[in-house]
Amino acid sequence: MYGNLLNKIFEYLHNLKVDTEQSLKDLSQSEIEINYDKVQKYLHNLETAAWTKKYRNKEYSLILTEVKQQLTEHMNIRKKYIMEVNLDIENYDKIKTIYKIVLNWNKMRYLENFVPDINQCLDEAHRRFQYEINKVCSSIKIERSFRYLDACQRSHFSFENDCTLIWNDLKKFINHYSCFIREEIEMHFETMNNLGNIDKEKISETCRVLSNRLIEVFEIKQNYSYVFSSFSHINIEHWQKVLSRHQIELEHEIANLYDTHQINSLENKLTTVKILIRFDRFLEGNKYSDIHSEYYEKLQQLQKRNDFCKKVTDAIKQHDYMVVAREIEVLKSSTNVAEDFYEKIKQILNQGFDDLIEDTERQATEIQYDLEIELIKSIGKNIKRIENAKRYVSEYVDTSNKLDKCLDKVKSTIMRTFRLILDKVKELVNVNDIYQIDQKISLISEAHILLGNYCDTNIFDDIQAIKEEQKRIVLNDIGEKYLDMDLDNYSLYPPKALIIKIEEAKKTNNLFEPALEKI
Repeated sequence: MYGNLLNKIFEYLHNLKVDTEQSLKDLSQSEIEINYDKVQKYLHNLETAAWTKKYRNKEYSLILTEVKQQLTEHMNIRKKYIMEVNLDIENYDKIKTIYKIVLNWNKMRYLENFVPDINQCLDEAHRRFQYEINKVCSSIKIERSFRYLDACQRSHFSFENDCTLIWNDLKKFINHYSCFIREEIEMHFETMNNLGNIDKEKISETCRVLSNRLIEVFEIKQNYSYVFSSFSHINIEHWQKVLSRHQIELEHEIANLYDTHQINSLENKLTTVKILIRFDRFLEGNKYSDIHSEYYEKLQQLQKRNDFCKKVTDAIKQHDYMVVAREIEVLKSSTNVAEDFYEKIKQILNQGFDDLIEDTERQATEIQYDLEIELIKSIGKNIKRIENAKRYVSEYVDTSNKLDKCLDKVKSTIMRTFRLILDKVKELVNVNDIYQIDQKISLISEAHILLGNYCDTNIFDDIQAIKEEQKRIVLNDIGEKYLDMDLDNYSLYPPKALIIKIEEAKKTNNLFEPALEKI
């Protein structure tokens, strides 16, 4: 029964989510009257149902998250429309639509718990709405004033007010205003020359303000000739040249980043270029969008190549040459792979070979008389890696014979060292160092097994010969020596040292037990 109750509650919450989504769809259509009390009620009910998290936290959180995402998406879409819609004098019919959207938003301020940025969005929309309308209204008034005063000056009537004085004052005001615009535009152009030193948010804001100012000047020049004639030192052509020069310099910089494969820097620059596309309307030749279109595709190719190189490099570091061979075959079958890229992969592979060869040859020279088994194991692993490299990827490099030379050199070094060790072991046999002989033979035998084919069969024969000589000495010479001795005179000085050695050796080799019994 309790479970059924929870199911009904969550069914109700899902229905609330659906109702909220439908209300947001209605809200997107400005001609539909929205019952905001109903929307508020839906959201309030979702908030008050937070206690259900205790029982089905994932399900409740999912519902709430989806509603918040819907609200945020709706706000961003409407904000984008408001910030981009053209509200000049020819588009007066859009004012009503924008006004209804802003008015609707004002009724949604209570949604701040669901969309934290809603009030900021509202304020930005208000400011933009007011700015655009005030700009048009001011231009209309000033333009008409200039035309009116011009008509008065051309007539020969006498006026109580001096039209020329009013005309000059108005021109002076416009002159001051144009100076303000010019300084602001030049300040933002200066910022654009140092885009690499500021964050993306400031770049976006700088470009937005600069673009709006340039649009304002262009529109005044085009639509309000009297106002524009009073502008001081406003050189639109100069600003267009500045933009064009900046576009060319940026394209050269991006081309260099691409040529030098600086992927992160290239990605950051293209993010900046995407912001600068808003200036394309002021450019007559090549545009920022051309740069973005060309190098965004090249960036993706570089990223794919970089990911591929990393995958191959990691496989080479792990000596997984089967994976390396498979990836290179994929690369060779691709039709749009540059030759330099294939050469780079070969270069990485060659470097991997060089490192492996150097490491293996160094380890081979480090084998000493005490025969560290861990070192032998490491050499054995490297030898197998070299064999795998020969098997899978030797055809992709120009110096595959280096692998054969390395194996021959390592084998020669190991055999030379083993010969020296065996010679010393033979000397131990002659001086009856029983325990150390057995240790060395055991180590050499283990090393022989670990290295497999890279140990000569002669080594095994030598080991067997030493064992036979050891057996003969232990069973015959040592035992017989003490059997033939008169130990009465040595009762106080028995051969304890020899007995201890034989007892130690007996632990690893049963051969010594009969000799110990004889003694």
